[in-house]
Amino acid sequence: MLQGAIRAALIAVQVREKQMQGCEMIAHVGEVIDIARPAGVLRHVNDRADVALTAGADGVPLVSPISASRCAPIAGRNLVVGVSYAQPGRSPARLEDGADYCGVGAMFASSTKDDSPRASPICDPL
Repeated sequence: MLQGAIRAALIAVQVREKQMQGCEMIAHVGEVIDIARPAGVLRHVNDRADVALTAGADGVPLVSPISASRCAPIAGRNLVVGVSYAQPGRSPARLEDGADYCGVGAMFASSTKDDSPRASPICDPL
């Protein structure tokens, strides 16, 4: 599936594995990176700066309440650190905490996240 997405012009892949831990997750992320890196696809690992660094990923989106400043000692300058938010007004504070980028979600209904709050389609300026 990843190879097909790369052929269709994928520019970034985000590994979200909430059940995997330790060596299993590092191995899985390593496999994703081995496929994505030659195509120039950016590789990110949700919430796990330790796994992202160990496996050689490019970044870590922090989707949990972990702050960018708390992640910085692990990420250093080796990872791009992202944050996400669902409510208008929270993005500047999260960016001021040291994040490199901010994602907004979820915007639309999803069959995989029925209970997710929806972000406002009117975003505050960054």
